[in-house]
Amino acid sequence: MREVRAEECLRLLYAEAKYNVLEGRYPCSAQDCEALAGLQAVAENGTYDSNRHKPSFFKPEQYLPGHLCKSSWLRARPEERIAEQHRLASAKLNVISTQKVLKKYMELVWKLPMYGSAFFVGQIERPAGILGTWIQNPDIRVVVAINAQGVCIVDKEKNEILLLLPFEKLSWEYAEPPCRKKEGCLPCLFVQFQACDRKHSDYTRLLQVFSKQAIMMDAMIESSVLLKTGSVPNTPSSCTVLIYPRLQDVRERLNSALRDVVDKGAGPSALTSAIPAMITKMERLVVSTFDSQGERMKDGCKKQAWRFR
Repeated sequence: MREVRAEECLRLLYAEAKYNVLEGRYPCSAQDCEALAGLQAVAENGTYDSNRHKPSFFKPEQYLPGHLCKSSWLRARPEERIAEQHRLASAKLNVISTQKVLKKYMELVWKLPMYGSAFFVGQIERPAGILGTWIQNPDIRVVVAINAQGVCIVDKEKNEILLLLPFEKLSWEYAEPPCRKKEGCLPCLFVQFQACDRKHSDYTRLLQVFSKQAIMMDAMIESSVLLKTGSVPNTPSSCTVLIYPRLQDVRERLNSALRDVVDKGAGPSALTSAIPAMITKMERLVVSTFDSQGERMKDGCKKQAWRFR
């Protein structure tokens, strides 16, 4: 009975992981996506058969994220790549059970920093182009992934990680616009992190994520950090605790707990087991910059994100 339940759980985990991969929620390289497609083909179609599993057998959108389903003269057609990965995976696995194929698929997905995340939709400002502010640039649609280790912001269109931060490397705040009823005026989540470049290592950057789900992002980050630092017992009853009336007290406890972890020499791994060092694509982000004194720096090249929509 235990083996049956384990197999059912594995299939459920696989179904969820496959959906997130195909939806672009788990950004990874084209090579990794194609490797996962090969394992999926083995799990769902059995061992590769050259007479049966020709490129025309596969529908790309069922095996690859949307951005990899487009044909390009630089590489083989998606159908051909899937068929080749199916062949390679079959040869490597050498005819094993479906359960072992699913486990192999999950072992690859478990390594992704976004695994186990709650996903939210939002938008961030797009950096001004050559013409500066003469032309209104549409916002970048993003997916904000939050799990027990940190926060990841993904460009939904390009399926690319823009910002990846473990909790001990960020601070955050939820804010509402002064005119809530105004159409198009969205609440936001401020995410602050230290500058990556050595020249301005004492500076901090502030990114503004606009979203109707910003308050849920705030609650998710807060709950994850509280559970990680042990400030709230990991029991069902903790879900009933009302923390927003004491928001300032909670912020102070969180900051104190995070400082304690760092001061004890536990290192980054104390708060993150899956998220690597901070990843940013600053050229794709519109941020406000602050010096070590908390003064906002002026940047003539980019619009500043210190405003409401």
